[in-house]
Amino acid sequence: LMNAARNGKQVTVVVELRARFDEANNIQWARALEDAGVHVVYGLVSYKIHSKTCLIVRRDPDGIRRYVHLGTGNYNPTNGHHYTDFSLFTARKEVVAEVRAFFQAMAEEKTPRLGLLRTGEGIRRLLLEAVLHEAHPKGRLILKFNHLTDPELLEALVYAASRGARVDLLVRSTLTRLHPAIRAKSLVGRFLEHARAAAFRAGGEWRVYLTSADAMPRNFQNRFELLFPVLDKEAKKKVLKVLKRQVRDDRNSF
Repeated sequence: LMNAARNGKQVTVVVELRARFDEANNIQWARALEDAGVHVVYGLVSYKIHSKTCLIVRRDPDGIRRYVHLGTGNYNPTNGHHYTDFSLFTARKEVVAEVRAFFQAMAEEKTPRLGLLRTGEGIRRLLLEAVLHEAHPKGRLILKFNHLTDPELLEALVYAASRGARVDLLVRSTLTRLHPAIRAKSLVGRFLEHARAAAFRAGGEWRVYLTSADAMPRNFQNRFELLFPVLDKEAKKKVLKVLKRQVRDDRNSF
């Protein structure tokens, strides 16, 4: 990013200073970015920005092209060596347009208006609707989070399971409610499980989402997270393959 700015590119970076264990590090990098000519936005007073995304705009001979990266993990090299996360790189116009709107809102210190992507309470609403849609004997859903403590979402999961749906939960650390019909496990291995994902069979055509948010009340309130759909068929297959293998894992889990 600093090299891009030094080479005459327009670079804007949103740096969240309220980052647990990384406050001093983020301040140091923010100053270095500014010294290199990067326009640094320091987030909002009332909201914490916890999303992980990057928008690249470049001028090609045949016109302007835009690319977006969205992830479940931080842009941190140490985490990259020790954590597992999902990462999506796409040029889909509908996704690019929403990420542009998100960055614009951050720069103007406004609440973003999103449709395809979700943030804040919109994440909770989408998850609740999707879970309740699976509340029948042929329903199937897989949720993967670090923490699953949101009372509304947990109640919806119990309801879906009680109506005959197969509910598989992959929760690394904190799960505050269980039901006999819910299958829940935590994975243990060489890498820290950090990805957040949600998959719903939806009558046969799986819908898959990735998100920067854990399913906790605080992540749906006073935070700008991002939940985004995996629209490409091959990418969706890859995410589902990982989730289903982890559900079946009986060696590295409890």
